[in-house]
Amino acid sequence: MIHRPLGRDSEEEVLRQMDGGVCQYIGAYLEGGKLEGGGTLIGSILASHDNRRGWINRLAVHPEHRHKEVGQALMKAAEVWLGSVGIRIFAVLVETWNEPSLAFFKDAGYLLHDDIVYFSKREGPEV
Repeated sequence: MIHRPLGRDSEEEVLRQMDGGVCQYIGAYLEGGKLEGGGTLIGSILASHDNRRGWINRLAVHPEHRHKEVGQALMKAAEVWLGSVGIRIFAVLVETWNEPSLAFFKDAGYLLHDDIVYFSKREGPEV
């Protein structure tokens, strides 16, 4: 993942997304060695939707806490939130070179669709 702190990853942009009502940032915190609701942030995920399809965006887990079910807990929380607003289709975009993420989502029950071509148009490199 490319971090764009002057654009889509800026504090202002994150707050704008959260204010729109169709996106939820969820964090995983370590408290006293246990995964709980407070303490040190060790992972996060952004879930969003277009009122038809839910999107899993920006799943990140601190390297020291990977392969400890933190990612799975974040995915479950995102899917639960999306389900609570009536979303029943969950989707994710993963770059072909990102083998760990490809394996993670396959293990999470997501199906690979290699017959879809992704197009995007951006206003600039930070978007």
